[in-house]
Amino acid sequence: MSIKLIHGSSTASSQPLNGFDLKGHHELFPHSFVYETVLDEEKLIDSLQQMLRINPYFSGRIISHEKASGRVILNNGGAEFSVERIKKAIPKYGINNPLKKDAEYFCPLVNTVGFSEETPLLRVKLFQFNDGSILSMTASHQLTDGVGLFEFMKDWAAVANGREPGFRGHDRFTLTHNFEGAEKSHLNRLRELANSGTGENRSANEVPITKIIRISQSLIRKIMEEQRSVLKSGAWVSAQDVLTALLWKNLINFDQIEKYERVSLLTAYNIRRLLSLPPNYVGNAVTNRLIDFLVKDVMDLSVVGVARVLRESIESLKKEDCLNDLMFWDGLLNEERKNTFFLRKTIPKNWIVINNLSKFGWDRVDFGGKPVWFDIPAFPNVNRWAFILPSPLGNDFDCHVCIFEGEMELLEERLLHAFPGEIRVSPICKPSIS
Repeated sequence: MSIKLIHGSSTASSQPLNGFDLKGHHELFPHSFVYETVLDEEKLIDSLQQMLRINPYFSGRIISHEKASGRVILNNGGAEFSVERIKKAIPKYGINNPLKKDAEYFCPLVNTVGFSEETPLLRVKLFQFNDGSILSMTASHQLTDGVGLFEFMKDWAAVANGREPGFRGHDRFTLTHNFEGAEKSHLNRLRELANSGTGENRSANEVPITKIIRISQSLIRKIMEEQRSVLKSGAWVSAQDVLTALLWKNLINFDQIEKYERVSLLTAYNIRRLLSLPPNYVGNAVTNRLIDFLVKDVMDLSVVGVARVLRESIESLKKEDCLNDLMFWDGLLNEERKNTFFLRKTIPKNWIVINNLSKFGWDRVDFGGKPVWFDIPAFPNVNRWAFILPSPLGNDFDCHVCIFEGEMELLEERLLHAFPGEIRVSPICKPSIS
């Protein structure tokens, strides 16, 4: 395997990270894209070098906030690009054979725990088969969120195909503070929370498993149409709201929970528009919405009824609250919530986390034709979590669900019984990376 650093341009400037960036132990999951043609390795390297000239952040480095307040240094340290050659035909990946079963075809994480000032902020790994390629990428979450990474990848794909990138420069200066005085005390508390906390003890037979549950867009439209009457005049819900509500109502076994007990859904929302951020903003710009229900209310409400509550939560967002989240991550200062945000800790039994990644633009990462499959790993340290991706070459949703084995059996039984012909389920994907 060959490994090299790809350099762009060098500048002495630097920028402090914001409170969200420094919130604790977190990594961006690797994303892998499968192509049925062998990608041009040199073209990838040349176009990546051009992108790193346009956007120097991805070839920079981070000075640990143990030494300073935490800064991105635009020192052109280089992005890591590695190539592994596999002398066999590329497997046929899809819903019946997810890529996540092959753990070795994802690039290594950019760890935020204990990484040095030499650690690249962007990692790319190219797997070259006899008749196809897998391109896998990840970046430091302290540098960017998933939206920022995908904007970078789509621009990189444009340059690789001889087109102009969407933006000639990228911005990280909009949401930063100099952390002094009271602000610094917030960050110190966040570090304490990141290093503390217990979570639940997990027994040997409670190892999470992952499956992909494909839900047709026609089913979501059908549910929306059949249950439209539950909405008040002028109220609306999106297809993504309904999909999230459908998953949530079926992910927890509400029959086994006392009806006046509370259950919680946590989901992340992109708030770039609400904060009027420039379209080329790279940094973290999401807020996490925590919705609490009594069990009896979740059971009584229809799918669209639950979806409307989710939509009302989004509509209630205020600019000031979002800025507060981004600057100081106040949501984490709540002792009950902290475990949910650190993937090394077991999520409480009555919680579900659902992240919708379907609008990132997976199918537009075109480095040699559109990818025929894309995937994320199955993580061993995540439980009761669902990631929504678009289905390749189609309009359906692939819900990558990580829950305990008994819960998975119940989820499948419920969905397949309720919606015959509208649901497809992948084989079990055992946890694939640590």
